This record gives sequence, C-alpha cells and structure tokens, in this order.
Amino acid sequence: MQKTGFSVSPMMIWPLIILISGITFAALIFSARRNSSQEPGEGTESPEDFVDDDIQKTEEHFKLQLAGIEADLKVGKLNEIDAENAKAELARELLHHRALLKNAVKAVEKPWTGIALVGASVLTIGVAIGFYLILGTPDDTVLVRVGDMQAQAQAQVEMGEEFEAALAKVEAQMRIDPEDVQGWQVLAPAYIRAGRFDDAVNAYRKIVELAPLTADTQTDLAEALLMSGQEEDLNEVMSLLGAAVNMDPTHARSRFYLAAEATRSADWDTAIKHWEELLALGDGTEPWYDTAKSGLAIARARGETPQPLTTPPVTSQPPVLADPEQADLIRSMVAGLDERLNSEGGTVEEWTRLVRSYIVMGDIEAAQKNYDSALAAYPAKEARQELDAVAREAGLKIPAE
Repeated sequence: MQKTGFSVSPMMIWPLIILISGITFAALIFSARRNSSQEPGEGTESPEDFVDDDIQKTEEHFKLQLAGIEADLKVGKLNEIDAENAKAELARELLHHRALLKNAVKAVEKPWTGIALVGASVLTIGVAIGFYLILGTPDDTVLVRVGDMQAQAQAQVEMGEEFEAALAKVEAQMRIDPEDVQGWQVLAPAYIRAGRFDDAVNAYRKIVELAPLTADTQTDLAEALLMSGQEEDLNEVMSLLGAAVNMDPTHARSRFYLAAEATRSADWDTAIKHWEELLALGDGTEPWYDTAKSGLAIARARGETPQPLTTPPVTSQPPVLADPEQADLIRSMVAGLDERLNSEGGTVEEWTRLVRSYIVMGDIEAAQKNYDSALAAYPAKEARQELDAVAREAGLKIPAE
C-alpha cells in the first residue's frame, strides 16, 4: 500500500530544503540570466555584474530560509540544537554558493553551459518543488498546517525587519519579472507565514497559471483561500479540491479537506465516502490517520445523539460514546477544536458545534465555559441564535432575554 504521510523529522528535512533550494537557485540564476551564445558588448552587463547581482538574489532567498528556521523554533517545531544545526547547514550552503557564483564567470561563456544549466534547472526545480509540496514545512502534517498556521504567521511577523526586508526585495524583483514562477513559489509560503493570506492567494494563483497544473498546486491554492477566510470562496475551494482528487486519486491532503468540509456541513453520506477513501490510502502510521478515523466515526453517527438526561445514571453514556476507542477519538477531536477556538477564535457555527459536543459528552461544565467564551466573541444575540437554542435546551446559564 502506498504510504501517504506528511510528517518528516525536522532535522532531516531542513538540510534537504537548504541543499535543494540552493542548487535550484544557482541553476535558475545561471540558466535564466545568461545566453551562452551572447558576447558582451555595448549596452550589456559583464558576467561579473551578473554574478554580483545573482549573489544578492541568492542571499535574499537564504534570508527567507533563515526566517523559516527561526519561525519553526518559535512555534516549537524545532528545538534549540536542531535549529542551530539547520542554521549552520544554511551558512555552509550560502558560502558554497557564493564561491560557486564567483567562479562561474568563465564557465558561462562556454557554448554548452547554457544548455547544461537549463537541464539542471529543470531537474532541480522539479526535485525542490516536489519536496516542498509533498513534505510541506518541517515536521508538518495536514492537521498542523491548518491548526498552527496563524501561530506560524505570527511568529514570522515577530521576526521583524530582516524578514520583511528580504520579502520586500523578492517582491520588487517579481514586479520586474512577474512571469517568474520560481519567485512566486518562494513568495507564496512566505506570505502564508507572514499572515498575508490575500497575497498568498494571489501568489498561488500565479503558480497555477504559470506552472504545470498538479493536485498539489490546486490544493495549495485551496488552502490559501481557506486561510483568507472569505465565505464566498468556498465554492472555488471545493472545486479546486475536487479537481485535485480527480487528477490524483491518491492525493491524501485534498481528500482530507473534502472529508472535513463534508463533516462540517453535515453531509454525512459524502463525509463517510471521503473518510473511507482517505483511510484506504493509509496504513495506520500516517499522522492524519487517527483523526480520519475520528471523522469517520462522527460521520457514521450522523451527529445524532439523544437529549441529555437531567439526572443520568452513573453508568450511562450517549450511544455515540459507547465504544471506548471511538470515545477517545471523539474527545481528542473536541479537545483540538476547544484549544483552537479559545486561542485563535472561530465562527459562531464552530462555537455551537463545540458546545453541543461537550453537552453530548456530558461535560456540562466545559459546555458552559465555552458558551461563555462564545458570548464574549459574539455579544449580539442575533448572530448566535442556534448557539443560544442549544445552550437553553441543555439547561446552560444564558443571558436574560
């Protein structure tokens, strides 16, 4: 069975990203900027001028990589030792590419250099993009990419002027050459980290427009649209995810989002189908596997639970929680929703789902606590009519009418 997990050891993936990114940038710079048949003449820059400019561009890219390491350290994805090792590897690659660029002046004038570098760039771009899109950021999973996105973005913002200056320089270069797909592939995830979700949407749209269409690129754009939080984008999100699955039926990330959305919207039959198809892709070791099992359990239960009893017998449990394994999965999912809403906020529908879940589980204290938090987030009662109805029916304390 094909393994479809997304998690990789941080200490293993950062050197891979650094190495592949460095090779890619060197190949791109040489192949894009030099024509081996062109002779220097009036009105043209010398190879030395090109190299100085290329060194600057390469170093801007490495600054973005450094900011990524710092951000992952801040949000706990890397420990201090791994972060220092990753920085050391980044520094070694930067020094190597400085030397490589400086020594390239003579090589670029050889007749076959341009052809060889074009071939190298195609190969290295494919490898680098493949590693990034398959593996995501270090120690990343589908769930972490959604749940921790705002925390990562905030960490990037706190990096301060160095990250912003590097980002601004890449943006300036893209204004000069907006057809450079590799530039957009650098900017898009940087925008996500910086919390600039609308800019990320635009960057991913350029990637979809300029690069060969894949299940990954369509899912990346769908993720950015979800992060931008525009309700009117949902139809486009679902269309992109559906197209990604049609293009690659083994694409776990797009299937996960489709299953989650069907569950959220209570389209139980569709949710069951998506969760079952997703689980069929795994072998139980994937980081998303347990959550998918939890999602399938909830979909099969169809959200239907009996009304809680005023004085339930000590041994009674709602049927949806009767299976101990299923109960643990559901509690884990509810706890994750609780943590996210109380740290990052959410929609009134999400708060309603959380309060209802605690009521179903019989944890009235947690239900009341989260209902009170939802009141603080949505003080206008017109916006929370369903939430109030759920709380009233369960006997929670609600504001006077």
